[in-house]
Amino acid sequence: MLKYSFKIGDSNINIPLSTQFDVADKDEAIRDFYIEDQLKNYLPPEEDYEVSKYYPALADEVFIRVFKAENEQMSFADLGFTDDDLKFFYNRLQFSYLNLTFYTSNDKFKQEPVFVIDLFVQRINLFDTVNQSIKKADEAELIFNIKNPKLFNNETEGYFVYLKNNEFQTPFSLFCNFRFNNALNGTSYVLYPQKNLFANTVVEEDEYITANFSGNSFLVDTSNRTVQYTPNALNIDLYALNI
Repeated sequence: MLKYSFKIGDSNINIPLSTQFDVADKDEAIRDFYIEDQLKNYLPPEEDYEVSKYYPALADEVFIRVFKAENEQMSFADLGFTDDDLKFFYNRLQFSYLNLTFYTSNDKFKQEPVFVIDLFVQRINLFDTVNQSIKKADEAELIFNIKNPKLFNNETEGYFVYLKNNEFQTPFSLFCNFRFNNALNGTSYVLYPQKNLFANTVVEEDEYITANFSGNSFLVDTSNRTVQYTPNALNIDLYALNI
């Protein structure tokens, strides 16, 4: 116990001060404040993680082709792959894929990604049905199919778009761009749904298509000249950027 003495007038006043503090309320403070604060800091907020499923209107199949120039489709040889890569379906080919990402905006400073589709190389497109053999690398064109799983059994990934319940109020629009990820050399580059674009003139908006959602389906805006509907199919032609 420490004592401090103060002189007031002719009188001395001694005040005892203890360095031992009362701990009786620590348990209560931990229970009522500390634990609650830590739970808020480290547990995710409560959210509704149920999702709604949207399907492409007017299309039982989405058909995507990749071009290196107008009327000249891109082959796997153009991407650096060899005949053996296709013949033995090496990992560097298996793990290459076309990425489709749906964003809330086509402005990179404001957008948030809300749904992603990864389309890996599909072996069926590497097979020559006429000669019953695997195509050469310079013959195999870069093609991706997304099919309705209700109608087809194989390679049906990516047909539906799933979004969190109540995340958007219909009708609403999302903006999708396309990026090919090459596992051969680790490169990733945007492919554009427009032809004859050049590096010195292209703008960010050129890389997107617009998907308009209403009810439980979405319809792709065909204002891009290389995005068109045909009976039961949505056709998307993508182009590499001219340097």
